[in-house]
Amino acid sequence: MKSFYTNTAERLVREVEHNEEAVLPMIEGFVGPLTREQMEVWAAALPELPPPGEVPPVPVEVPLWSLRAACAIRGLLPLVSAGIASLPEPARTLATQQWEYSNWIERAHPLIEALGAGLGLGPEDLDDLFREAATLY
Repeated sequence: MKSFYTNTAERLVREVEHNEEAVLPMIEGFVGPLTREQMEVWAAALPELPPPGEVPPVPVEVPLWSLRAACAIRGLLPLVSAGIASLPEPARTLATQQWEYSNWIERAHPLIEALGAGLGLGPEDLDDLFREAATLY
């Protein structure tokens, strides 16, 4: 599966190939419309995709919004909310604040392990959930 970044880079390179005066996004370190050479430098700096058939590595962390979105896509969001609500205090308050207001979350975070166990998700399932979340941003 291609990442957003790779798809974007390919689209922008195609745009430059067909229209040398294409209006392209501002990219740190570049000023004005990008040349094909600048676009190639930018595209080369993007993360590499694994070969077809190879499982991508598990991200160390993902934006929490993308993890919540991956849970929603899989129909897990109501179960996560119920799992957090079932925690005793003060763990419930802490988990609620982390789940609702954190910007990023690490795969190894204790909240992820606890939610996974409560949802019946094993380590491989959680890894897959993080991989899916990483494709959403």
